[in-house]
Amino acid sequence: KGTLQYILKNRFYIGEVDYKGTINKSEHSPIIDRTTFDAVQKLLTDNATERNLSRQSSNSLLAGLLFDDRGNRMTPSYTRKRGARYRYYISYALLQSRKAEAGSIARVTAPEIEQVVVATLRANKLLPQEETSITPEVLQNIVERIELGESDLQILLMDKSIGKGGVISVPWQKKSQSIDKGVLHAPMTSGKRLSPETRDALLYAIARARRWIANIDSGAVGSLNEIAKQEGYVERHIRLLLPLAFVEPSFIRKLIEGQTSRDLTVTGVAKLVPLRWTGSAPR
Repeated sequence: KGTLQYILKNRFYIGEVDYKGTINKSEHSPIIDRTTFDAVQKLLTDNATERNLSRQSSNSLLAGLLFDDRGNRMTPSYTRKRGARYRYYISYALLQSRKAEAGSIARVTAPEIEQVVVATLRANKLLPQEETSITPEVLQNIVERIELGESDLQILLMDKSIGKGGVISVPWQKKSQSIDKGVLHAPMTSGKRLSPETRDALLYAIARARRWIANIDSGAVGSLNEIAKQEGYVERHIRLLLPLAFVEPSFIRKLIEGQTSRDLTVTGVAKLVPLRWTGSAPR
């Protein structure tokens, strides 16, 4: 791969020489025309982008299904802030610096849109009502495509007998909160409320811990050490956060509704989770 990349990117073949970062015209005649060379460079760049996106897509619920209202695929991406990872979907046109070609909603936080899709499918009895782990593979067996518009969400189903010809239309409006590099911000209405960043970090950590338990239970992974290697953490970190998989549903409900203390942290909640549900939860 390294040798091939060197050959494909070598400007010597178009009659140029790269000397210490400066491109100079050489004395020999080019053996490849510039149009072909530029086309190859674009392909190399596009392929590299696709590989990076595919690595980010593996744990994103709507990967490969979500499109903006101009037909551009919305690909998963994320950013990190203070140790927490914030996920969102972004129009592929925007990723390629073609902002004018992006749809009316070019960027959306992942939890926001994923919750709407899952709730809609559950309401139509296409997903289990209980709090089970929903994987991208499960959705891909039910959903053909999801189109995100400014005022509605069109869910195109595999089964055309459901909804209107296999289409479920959901009124939807992007939350009136600013998004900066995928991090969700919202003005605090009360000094006693949990910040949106911490709330999202907690919800993400709980979902991730549940996925770890599900993978262990199904035999997809054999040990916590294996999970640690997959996630890029040390095993001690996995052991610390694993109890979040057993947070009570009542606490998650309070978290989503903004009824928890502002002092909560991911590690703090993990340390307070009881080994079994008792009716009490971190506040």
